[in-house]
Amino acid sequence: MIKRNIIISLLITFAFLPANAQVKKQDSGLKREVTLYNPYKPILPEAKKRSFLPEMSDTSKVRPDFHYNVRTTAFLPEYNISPIKAAALLPDPLAKLYKSYVKLGIGNYLTPLAEISITNERSKKGAFGIYGRHFSSKLRLGSHHP
Repeated sequence: MIKRNIIISLLITFAFLPANAQVKKQDSGLKREVTLYNPYKPILPEAKKRSFLPEMSDTSKVRPDFHYNVRTTAFLPEYNISPIKAAALLPDPLAKLYKSYVKLGIGNYLTPLAEISITNERSKKGAFGIYGRHFSSKLRLGSHHP
């Protein structure tokens, strides 16, 4: 309690002390004016452009002299002709059909899933089947606890 009273009294004392942050200094008699008689105009003197690539004058000359002969002969590779079998056209294989399936599962927040499908196998007379699905949730809105 005593420390608190001391700290509060020090803060009040420092709050009422005068603070001079940026005081203007006295003029020392220096002139801060600049007078220009002639404005600055930069001038580049005329100069000759120099070439940076060397000039070469070679006095020796080389003259290539080629002599060659070409003997042409026909290229006759050996090959054997064999008959090709005729292609047989078969129908694509049919995918295997299953009579039924059941899918069960549970997800987040107690979300159950059930799916069932029952069908007959492949038949020329017809196809029949039944399909059912259930997907629900026990989620309460406005509350984070189930």
